[in-house]
Amino acid sequence: MKKTALAVSLLLAILSAVSCSGKSENATDKTEATTTVTTAEAETTSEADATTEAAISEVELPDPAEGTGFKSATIEGNVYTSEYAGMKISLSDDMEIEDRAATEEELKQMWSMFDSEYQEMLKKEIIELQAHHDYEGFIVTYYNTKLMFPDEENVTEDYFIEKGDIVLPATDSEEELQQILDEEGAVVTGPEKITMGGKEYSKVFIKLEGYGLDLIYYVRKIDDDFTLVIMSQGETGFDHTKFEKSVSSV
Repeated sequence: MKKTALAVSLLLAILSAVSCSGKSENATDKTEATTTVTTAEAETTSEADATTEAAISEVELPDPAEGTGFKSATIEGNVYTSEYAGMKISLSDDMEIEDRAATEEELKQMWSMFDSEYQEMLKKEIIELQAHHDYEGFIVTYYNTKLMFPDEENVTEDYFIEKGDIVLPATDSEEELQQILDEEGAVVTGPEKITMGGKEYSKVFIKLEGYGLDLIYYVRKIDDDFTLVIMSQGETGFDHTKFEKSVSSV
C-alpha cells in the first residue's frame, strides 16, 4: 500500500528521531572523552552543519488553515483539547508528545527525503499531535479537503477514504485495490461507523502482516474545509480500543 506504507515510514522515522535523541547525547559525551578531533575536521563538520541548517531554513511549509475557520488545539500536561473538533484526548502518563510546531520542525529536516508528490500532500495537512510509547502511537492530522479536491464541492468521509490516497491507495477499480493489498500483505476491515467522544467516525482497520503492524484510521469530516484523520498504530494485536476510550467531547 504505497501511501499507507509511506505514512508508516514517516511515523517510525519521527518516533525514532525522538527516542534516539537522548542516546545521541550520551554517545557524544563518550566520543568527546575518547577521541581527539582535529581543527580541520571540526571546521568541515561546522561547514556541513551550516549548509544543512541553511537548507532547512529555506523549506517553507504553507499554512493549510489560512482562510479557513480552523483553530489550533491546546496541549496542557497530557491532555489535548481541540475546540475546533469538539474533541479531547486524555493521554496516559507514559506517552511522549509532540505538538504541531515540533512536528513541522522535524518535517523541515526530513524534507529532502520526501518525493515531490508527498511534499505537496504535506502542504495540505496539519499534523497537530503525535504521541507514542514503545511501539504504539497515534497521529492527529487535519486535511484541507478544498486543497486536496479543488473540483469537489462536498467531500464526504467515504469519498475521502476512497479518493484521498491517505487511508487506502486511490485506484481505478476494486480489482486494482485488492492487487495492491495482496502485494503488501494487507488485510482491510471497514470502513465501519463508530462513536468516540460523542462524535461519529468512519473506522478502517488495516493489518499489515508483512510489517507486523496494525493500523487503525478514524476519519471524520469537521466542516467544508477540513477532514480529521487519526491514525493509531501498534504491533499486531495491540489493544487499539485503549485509544478510543481516551477520546471525549469538549
